[in-house]
Amino acid sequence: MLRRTTSSGAMVTRCGGCPVCCMSSSSRRRLLRPISPKSWRTVVSGGVKYWASGTSSKPTTLTSRGISRPRSCSARRTPSAIWSLATKTAVASRSPASCRPTRYPEAGPADSIPVVSVDQVAGGQRATEHLLELGHPTVWHLAGPTDWVEAQQRLDGWRRTLEAAGAPIPEPLYGDWSARSGYEAGRRLATTPGVTAVFVANDQMALGVLHALHQAGIAVPGQVSVVGFDDMPEAEFFLPALTTIRQEFNELGRRGLRALVEMIDGSEVIAEIRVSPTLVVRDSSQRPPA
Repeated sequence: MLRRTTSSGAMVTRCGGCPVCCMSSSSRRRLLRPISPKSWRTVVSGGVKYWASGTSSKPTTLTSRGISRPRSCSARRTPSAIWSLATKTAVASRSPASCRPTRYPEAGPADSIPVVSVDQVAGGQRATEHLLELGHPTVWHLAGPTDWVEAQQRLDGWRRTLEAAGAPIPEPLYGDWSARSGYEAGRRLATTPGVTAVFVANDQMALGVLHALHQAGIAVPGQVSVVGFDDMPEAEFFLPALTTIRQEFNELGRRGLRALVEMIDGSEVIAEIRVSPTLVVRDSSQRPPA
């Protein structure tokens, strides 16, 4: 998978001329999201430990500034590559059967693509369950962009949990993953009657929500509880410290690299590998006001 937050996935492939690989660089940049340096270091660090355990073959090393295009597919040994698929459009442009082995972390099980990913639906469910367990009558949701796979999966987890609990399902709001979009949504939430709990699809938008509620004189968590997603390094230093869902990227990288090596070696690989996220409870969530 190999990216830090928000909503992308990654494809690990030993490729020879798939549609994504053969795109122009400008077209590819629109579909393939760069990997953040922090998450890249995490994954590479895990990979180095993995290779050091005795594996002889190694995938192509990619730069921390983004995704490298594979070398010529005519080479005797076709190098491995790691792609980050950002949107459903990118998933639709996936490699044909001739481009293998391939791993598309976060592409989604509905796309008939081998997956190594964090279980985004489970993360949305856990965030929503946490707020319901605290006693909130329902949970509002600020989702990511509608064309991002992870955003849809987190929204699905939120909706399923409310349905199972028999709780009202508010109309979701949508942002673009930025703190600015979270701030704009937070201003709307501040003027919406009955809001006591909000699940935000990433920590950056949650930061914007916290700021908007503060400006409106609404106490968090005294009047409204807020839960984010990702557990970005700064989340514990928000005011208040953000309750959030942590994605285990180191474990994701370890499993993804192992799957890639197994495919290169011709071994049978599990078609779908899910890494469970964890709830990190901090200061931004508590029981609703009496």
